[in-house]
Amino acid sequence: MKRYANIPCDICSKLSPELRLILLFLSKNDENLSLLVSRNNLSDVDWERFLQLSDQHCVGPLVFNAVQQGALPVFPERIRKTLAAQHKTNIFVSMNLSDALCRVVDQFQRAGIPMISLKGPALAQVLFNDTSLRLSSDLDILVPVDDLDSVEVLLKNMGYRGIGRNRLLTKRQKKLFQMVHHHRTFVHPETGVNLEVHWRLSRLKNRFLREHPFGRLWLRSDRILLNDVSVPILGPIDNFLYLCLHGAYHQWSRLSWLFDVHEILKRWSDVKIKKLFCQNKSSAVGDVLGQTLVLLKLLFDTDYTTQWQDGFDVDRAAKLAAMIIPFLETCETAKEATLFSGHMYRIIVYMFVLLKKNADRIRYINGLLMPTDLEIQTLSIPDPLFPLYFLFHPVCTVYRSMAKMVGLKDPFSSSMESF
Repeated sequence: MKRYANIPCDICSKLSPELRLILLFLSKNDENLSLLVSRNNLSDVDWERFLQLSDQHCVGPLVFNAVQQGALPVFPERIRKTLAAQHKTNIFVSMNLSDALCRVVDQFQRAGIPMISLKGPALAQVLFNDTSLRLSSDLDILVPVDDLDSVEVLLKNMGYRGIGRNRLLTKRQKKLFQMVHHHRTFVHPETGVNLEVHWRLSRLKNRFLREHPFGRLWLRSDRILLNDVSVPILGPIDNFLYLCLHGAYHQWSRLSWLFDVHEILKRWSDVKIKKLFCQNKSSAVGDVLGQTLVLLKLLFDTDYTTQWQDGFDVDRAAKLAAMIIPFLETCETAKEATLFSGHMYRIIVYMFVLLKKNADRIRYINGLLMPTDLEIQTLSIPDPLFPLYFLFHPVCTVYRSMAKMVGLKDPFSSSMESF
């Protein structure tokens, strides 16, 4: 692979020992693991931070699986027991999520409402044939925007309760919410399952999302068998593009997302991938695909760039990949970051580089300025005075950030509906 102008090929050597060890487990590089032990580099590993990072990146089950297979014979027993206990818990969580997904699919089919499962247990079944190897905290489904009212009624009948609104919205408020956001969260009080109902694949509007509304995604969807239930999932190409876009827009803050893409690419032919990259070379999607390949090369030592470097701008992809590295080391998420934090500043700078068209950057900033459901549920403003929400939003945002900084409770935190 050529040495890129914007990123050094030995970037992994600048990562923390804990993150490098996690990457070695994921790449199943037994030779490098043995070399690490022979050099006694394990003494540099902070094992508590190792556990923290593996949990943050949702790769604990994969690391434990590698340890159980003898990837590192001198692995500390205390840490192995901790990973074993976490894995045992995850088995029950994955079983609970799988059962909940199957019940949702069954009820949607009975009601005649089309839905597509995103990520979660269905993706784990596809990639690993074992739902416990991919850590998931909730379920995600995609539905037609026109069916949202029917979906809410159906979920209510199933025992789910919405999070984020404690009163009925006017038509104008509902329209704004659906325009600004792309999903809404429901929770089942008895099972504890969180269900995110998406009507778009992303909050950001891009070429892929504009050209692929639900109807087309549904026609190209696949089905997998999960607990003897036929679960609709995105078609192979759509799923791959969605995972890449989702990871890029969230700064690849979880290594598990990148590992998902890695597992998919291992199953595809070179011709199939090269065609996909050439079709998207001139778009923002092409930049994301290029960034994904460079990250796979740098972090998993899997070189796809040599075969397909003609399908994307190599230097731009390398620059985007370099900007991801700081996000891998931090344990702070975008939701936890305050408005005045360095983490939030890095996110905004990264998004401005990722979105190279000024029109897309304006849409991104516009999305940040748009009122959220938190403001809508906190203050009831009549439709004639609706623009006041746009003044109320920055006040709420600043107040929430200051409250986080001094450890106060967020007065605008979401509450559960009582339908």
